[in-house]
Amino acid sequence: MAERFRQNPKATVRETDGVLFLANPAFGTLYRANETVAALWRLLEEPATADEAILVFKQAFPDEDVEALEAEITSAFFDLVEEGLIEVLPD
Repeated sequence: MAERFRQNPKATVRETDGVLFLANPAFGTLYRANETVAALWRLLEEPATADEAILVFKQAFPDEDVEALEAEITSAFFDLVEEGLIEVLPD
């Protein structure tokens, strides 16, 4: 069974001049989200697997190179997990 991810409810979110900033108080860092990360963050308002998220992006951007898109979303997931901004839902 694939892991389902969600936004970390302890994360702080601010949008300034169209730029999304995310912070995890436990880490004490501020993360400036690019457009892809911001879209993924919003998508994860509802729990989703990485495959589900990639499918949404593929449908939204059908003309994009599939491998590049998958790599970008996978990288965004990695960054958000590393910063403690998203978390795996318990089974």
